[in-house]
Parts: sequence; C-alpha cells; structure tokens
Amino acid sequence: MPLETMDHNGPTYVFDNSSAEGGNQVQHLARILDPHTFRVLTDVGARGHWLDIGAGFGTVSEFLLERGARVTAVDIDPSPLRRLEQHERFDVVHGDIRQVPLEARCFAGIHARLVFQHIAEAERRELLAALQRALVPGGVLVLSDWAGTGQDLVRRSPSAAATALLDRFQSVLLGVIGAAGTDMAWGQRTLAAMVDTGFRDVATHYDSRTYRGGTGICLLHASNSRQLEDQFLAAGMTIGELKELRRLLADPGVTLSSYLMCTTVGYRACLVAV
Repeated sequence: MPLETMDHNGPTYVFDNSSAEGGNQVQHLARILDPHTFRVLTDVGARGHWLDIGAGFGTVSEFLLERGARVTAVDIDPSPLRRLEQHERFDVVHGDIRQVPLEARCFAGIHARLVFQHIAEAERRELLAALQRALVPGGVLVLSDWAGTGQDLVRRSPSAAATALLDRFQSVLLGVIGAAGTDMAWGQRTLAAMVDTGFRDVATHYDSRTYRGGTGICLLHASNSRQLEDQFLAAGMTIGELKELRRLLADPGVTLSSYLMCTTVGYRACLVAV
C-alpha cells in the first residue's frame, strides 16, 4: 500500500501542540534534547537537502540551516515554523509524514525526533522503507526516541512521601500515553528495525542527565501534568496531589533523571558500479 494512502487506525497523539501549554512543552523538549541532537548531527554532517519530520519549534531545522543545508520540514502543526519561512533554503509541508508522498533519492539526510514512538509497529516498518527510498545513496537517517519505564528516576527529594508521589506520577503518565499507543520501548528497538530495513553502519547514541526542580525534565513533567490533567484525574489522582506534584517539580531540592534518549543513525547503501 502506498505510504500516502495508508489507513491510520493506530496510536493517538495525546498532546495538543497548538495549545499554549503545548507550545511550552515543545520548547521544554527542545531545551532538553537539542544539545544531544546537535552533537549527533554535527558528527554525521549537515550537507545537502534534509527532511526534518515532526519539526516542532524548528530548532533542529534552524541548526541545519545555519550549517548550510537546505531543509524541508514536515509537521501536523507548522505554525511555530513560520519564523523560519523567510529563509530561502527552507520549506514547510503541513501534514502527517505517513500521508506525505516522498520522492525517491531526494534527501541527503532525514531527521525525526519523538515521532516513531507514536506510530503503530506495522506503519513504522512501512515508513522506514519509504524514508530509505527517499534518501540518496549514502544518505543518512537519524531517529531519536525515548526508551525507559519511567521508574527509579528520582535522584533526590525532600521526603519519602514526595518520592512516592513523583513515582506515582510517572506510573500514571506512562499508563496514559501507553493507552494512547505511545511505545516507550521503541527507542531500544530502532537499531534492529533499521538494520532489518537494509540501512548500513547503524549505531545508537544514548543520552540522559539529571535536572533540578524548575529546570529541564521537571518543567516538562509539570507541563505534561497540566495538558493531561483530565486523564490524571480519571486515573485516580486528585487535584491536591497534582498541585503538590507541581510544587515539587519546581523545588530545587528535587532532582530527577530524564528518560533515556536513543538516537539511531543509519545510512542508505551506496550504489555499486558493475
């Protein structure tokens, strides 16, 4: 079945990037993940025409543009990307990558961050094959997704009760997004899937660090708790617990580990002269 006509009855993305809190979430993610992403992209080189899938706030697209690449960004909500539209080497496609026709041998590089974990398993394999066809020979695919259970992420907290609440939040959060189809184990399976698709020289780069309350992953979790408040309440948490949770996430006396980020890099095989 052609990529652009696939029947999408799989996972549902639970966050609303068009909302004010959704905008905050996208920016928190960029601040947490960009340093790692930029290191990997620097290693592979930002040359030629790149496709940035699920471009979000556009920080990765901007990084690629600054290094001389031409960039086509795809997102279901391209409004945050409008600040880059005046750039002559930048184009935006409004849509779901599963429904965007991709020309063969078009891109020197393709980047997608926190996209594949929200796609059903069968569609991932189809999309990997489509992205491979869209790369020029020797072109590179860079996929980043979380890997983690959300357990044992509290490095420091003011009390056992605070630790228990933070752990409960993680359990409920993963239950909510898991019920919607998000696969938090996908990042660890990306390498095998890319090798099976035919990518060469596949390797995974891992990244995680700690953040004090009021920074990084703590700000992201506070944003998640607001965006998904109804789901947390339906799962049995109370307004009082959510208020205390947000207080803890702003407390410098709290330190949390981020989830493990897996960035897997693989190359389309070069044509062999005969």
